[in-house]
Amino acid sequence: MIRNRIALLGSLTIIAMSLAGCNAGGGNNAAAGDSAGKQVEAGAGEAGDSAAAGQADAGAEGQAEDSAANPADAAKADASGQTTDDAAVDVSGYSVMMESGYQGDPNGDQREVAKIVCTDADGNVVWQKEVVSQHSATELTQVQEIGLSNGVYYYNWSGTVVALDVRNGEELWQNPDFTGASIHSAFTDDGRIVLCGYYGPAFFVCNTKGETLERIGEFENWYWPYKLEIEDGFAKIWFDNAEGEGLVKVNLDTYEYEMVR
Repeated sequence: MIRNRIALLGSLTIIAMSLAGCNAGGGNNAAAGDSAGKQVEAGAGEAGDSAAAGQADAGAEGQAEDSAANPADAAKADASGQTTDDAAVDVSGYSVMMESGYQGDPNGDQREVAKIVCTDADGNVVWQKEVVSQHSATELTQVQEIGLSNGVYYYNWSGTVVALDVRNGEELWQNPDFTGASIHSAFTDDGRIVLCGYYGPAFFVCNTKGETLERIGEFENWYWPYKLEIEDGFAKIWFDNAEGEGLVKVNLDTYEYEMVR
């Protein structure tokens, strides 16, 4: 009987130690350098749902009711197919600023570093994040803002498209298929993200779930895109290369394109 009680106490001690270990957490630190910043305001169309998420209520039998039974607490889908949970806060007054600079690395090279800061309508910092380029600095910009849309902040990280939840700065997804630098970007009305740039494809599209929809490496031998616009269902990209300036119009429904000199 005594041996059984000792064995039982030993088992409880191990369980308690295991539970304590599950509560341990950690964070990531990175050095930052500041330079000129760019700020994007979240408009009314970019506001997250301000309805508070429903909480499970304990029933008389001690069982929690399913909060998903309330339609206001169900996940919502936007036109692009991205599903987002109801936000616990209103992000209509939130703004995001990216400040870029350079810092040395242990190999003696320079790296781009960007500091992303989100503030609310009262100017209070909601969250901040520091991003260091994946590769050594070149003449091209590797960490660039794409923009803020429907409560999500997007940026280019050395050719990888990254999406952050504007409510808390948490990373939603990464898409490494783009690979470009010194980018130009735009959003379509249905939420697709269109990109072009150097060291990457002449035309790239992904959706708000991070899925690549189209990637065109180059339009014949045209390169050096310097301007991108979305107009009347077309992506218009201007190029400045050895053959002179040119314009490419890409149909956003079919991804067929026309080269205009």
